Amino acid sequence: DAGHPQDWGNGIFIPKWGYEVFWAPITDWVGVPVARWLDVLPNLHRFDKICRYDLFDPQTGDPSNPVCPDLNVPTCDIVDCGGSARAVENLYDAATKACECKCLLAFKGDTCQECNDGYTGTDCGACAAGYSGDPANAVPCTANPVCDVDACGGAARASKAEIDAATNTCKCTCLASFKGDTCQECNDGYTGTDCGACAAGYSGDPANAVPCTAASASASASA
Repeated sequence: DAGHPQDWGNGIFIPKWGYEVFWAPITDWVGVPVARWLDVLPNLHRFDKICRYDLFDPQTGDPSNPVCPDLNVPTCDIVDCGGSARAVENLYDAATKACECKCLLAFKGDTCQECNDGYTGTDCGACAAGYSGDPANAVPCTANPVCDVDACGGAARASKAEIDAATNTCKCTCLASFKGDTCQECNDGYTGTDCGACAAGYSGDPANAVPCTAASASASASA
């Protein structure tokens, strides 16, 4: 009707109820329990009550006074999760009937109130000891690998092992007889199970700390 508060003119009529209101009875009719309605109709909680017109008032049987199950859905606000600096969103979980904070990577806890594992600082903006990364530039903090000479084949193959901050990997300093990321290969000029002998064309005495050098180079040096 002209002048109706929902009539904006030119054929534009603002509906009073959302689609969820009409779909709720169908959801109920197909057997979805009230506790799971929000799984099917995620915006249902924006309405105070949804009435089931198939169930009349048990006292009077009056169809004009239907049973309206109260969904009892709390208002979920990202502010309750520490705000956008700590959480992505705050959503209603139909299974638990509670708000659930979706925390940013650096945070954890029911309200994103704690630093996640590997993070530290007032705003959880730094990596904790034993972790590497750059949270300020969206590089997550990850646990440093175990880095000692055992990761490089042991003291018989490496003299030192340390974390490479750029790659967050273990960097081995191999003894002269070995090479490779973990000192797993014999270096050029060395051979044998423990790389303890000079290869063909090389001379030296690794057992007595005399390195293996190319025979031609040895000959030139002695000439």
